[in-house]
Amino acid sequence: MRNITHIPPEPLKPEKRIFWNPTIISLPYWSENQYLLVSRIVTAGNHQENVICEANVCYVGSAEDAKPGEKPCTEDDLKLLGPAGGMRCASAPLALNVPPTPAEKCHGRYENFVDVPGFHDPRIFWSGKGEPLMMQSRSRYACFGLWMIDLRTLHPPLQNLLASSPSHPSLGPLKSYPTLTELTRNPSEARSSIEKNWLLFFQSSGESYIHYDLSYSRNNSSRGRTFAKVLGNGFTTANLTDPLEMSCLFNLDASETDKAKKGGTWHQATNSLRLILCERTDKKCKATEANTVFFAVIHRKFPNYLELPLRYERHFMVWSAVPPFEMLGISQHPILMANETASGWTQSQVWDDDGNNSAIVAHTKRSRNATEPLGGKDYWAYFTYTVSMAYAWGRSGIEEVSDKNVGYLDDEVVLGIGIDDMGEGFARARAGDLDSQDLELYRVLYISRTYVISATGIGLETTILFAREGASVLLTDISTSALDTALEKVHSILPSLPLPDHPNQRIEIIPCDVSKESDIAAAVAYLDAWGGVDIMFNNAGIMHAADSDAIDTEEKIWDLTMGINVKGVWWGCKHAVLSMRKFKKTRGSVINTASVVALVGSATPQLAYTARFVPSVSPPFLPMMCGREGQGKPQLTIW
Repeated sequence: MRNITHIPPEPLKPEKRIFWNPTIISLPYWSENQYLLVSRIVTAGNHQENVICEANVCYVGSAEDAKPGEKPCTEDDLKLLGPAGGMRCASAPLALNVPPTPAEKCHGRYENFVDVPGFHDPRIFWSGKGEPLMMQSRSRYACFGLWMIDLRTLHPPLQNLLASSPSHPSLGPLKSYPTLTELTRNPSEARSSIEKNWLLFFQSSGESYIHYDLSYSRNNSSRGRTFAKVLGNGFTTANLTDPLEMSCLFNLDASETDKAKKGGTWHQATNSLRLILCERTDKKCKATEANTVFFAVIHRKFPNYLELPLRYERHFMVWSAVPPFEMLGISQHPILMANETASGWTQSQVWDDDGNNSAIVAHTKRSRNATEPLGGKDYWAYFTYTVSMAYAWGRSGIEEVSDKNVGYLDDEVVLGIGIDDMGEGFARARAGDLDSQDLELYRVLYISRTYVISATGIGLETTILFAREGASVLLTDISTSALDTALEKVHSILPSLPLPDHPNQRIEIIPCDVSKESDIAAAVAYLDAWGGVDIMFNNAGIMHAADSDAIDTEEKIWDLTMGINVKGVWWGCKHAVLSMRKFKKTRGSVINTASVVALVGSATPQLAYTARFVPSVSPPFLPMMCGREGQGKPQLTIW
């Protein structure tokens, strides 16, 4: 983390105000300055003040250490920002004059908020159409709510900037929110008295959606994840979440507590960004629906004994970029910046006595708006709060404002971070590094062990991929020689198994004739010592040379094909589900290999082989049935 200062070069008067909760977006490539910064001001009364400025980042060290567009820090920069440099307003910050938004329905314990009109805690971000938007709070329909407005309405220089694109002359993107517009929840009775921390996400087509809730709330356990499409003028559709989607955070608050025996609560924290899962420098990389996701920061908030905030833990969540926008993963562990410590834990608990600590301390300095790690990371800050995310300024190539919301794994992301409710900083990291835990989960969702049928071809390659992710794998095949060869190949490609982070990882083999239920039952029972099945991959199958048309195919060929290709899949599903029930699994996957011939037939007669796949594309009754009993979503996926 590095510091931010609102004191511009050659200030006209001393700056005594304290700024906090910075929200940051990068400006277009043709801008004279790099970033737009909106911050709150610490005030003595109930009124709220926010300011805006254009800002730049300076660097310390050689030119090789500089990011695109950065200039070396001056002595004056270092005096205000500390020896690591940071972000500085290019001119004096200007007040953001926003009409007050009312809090019209604050009742009971929320009555005091009637005297504290909005706007509060603004967030700025780019829309999918290239609109610079700002979101703030208070409500006409409840006590807290969220309003949208185009930032160009409040800050005219931004309109002039967007209308001066050298590569795409225009008046800038049309304004979807030219005036203050309150966002709604549909149906209205689903609205709570306190609505905050909503986030928007934007498809490549420009359509926008509101993500209301991530997890089951304490007061409304039936709500769960909730998002809707924005129709216009703040109105939305009803909840669009897939009713079969498994909740990533169901009951997690109760099962994981801190040292004070407090279970944290989950809060959406930042805007979202769209991410393409390949690198910008890869010339073969093409954005598709299949390789694009959304991600955002969420916080897990822990209170102290007085129920005041003790710590905000920073996690990243990733969800699909195509309807129904399924949640794909949440980082398993909190993510900290190098010179940051989670309040409530010791330095060794957080960083395991990281040897780089002394070097980090040397590059950090106390300033008006940040705190110094006195003696080490464990004194860095009481708590930090991530306010915003934006792709960094200076990405390669000509980038229009409509591209500001989307990036690649090697693009850098700038995080705006509030410090101790009285200071501000920012951090910068590659998108792929920030989301590394989530993207691993995207490839293999929460794999701890699996059972893979077939030790050759697709089955073998799947085993290698799963093993690389830390999964324990049991390979099965009717041929013992094929099993020996497969195991030898796995260890030749991955000689370091078990992986250091997965010391209990196992890769083992067992002979199995999938046309015999007893063999499949025995293979699944073998995994009882591993804690049961998490993933079943029914991949074994044959396409017999004597499988012909309805006239020439012999009954024994039909029976053999059905025994392996149909009954084998059925028994695999059956015993996987029985294992999941036995070990009370609430999540799991059953993956069945199928073929295109189920839909379009074959160019050559293959009666039994083609008939085998027709049942595989029927409605997925198995996952629906098992999902109800497990409160999860065991997936019956057709490959």
